[in-house]
Amino acid sequence: MNIAFSTPCSSTTSPHSPKATPSSTAPEPQRIASIEWSRDGLQAVLYLDGTAQALYDFQARAGYCRMNFPNFLEEQGDNWRKSTHAWSEAAIQQFEASLYA
Repeated sequence: MNIAFSTPCSSTTSPHSPKATPSSTAPEPQRIASIEWSRDGLQAVLYLDGTAQALYDFQARAGYCRMNFPNFLEEQGDNWRKSTHAWSEAAIQQFEASLYA
């Protein structure tokens, strides 16, 4: 299953931010985000503008993120790996290969 949506990014000002000037109000480009699920429903990938940014493997209870964030100390009894979310090219290649197999 593939879910795609586009969100326009707009400049907004809050009461606590400096007032926007005409030169700083240029519209920001739109971004396209999509979530792709594996056929078995055990993995999901977040794509931004067609580039994979995060992968969750629900069976292995592991997450991968290009920013390797967030990380926490492991605690006894943890079911999910949380000390690292380092990106795995092997995991994303395996995910994408299984989609088109």
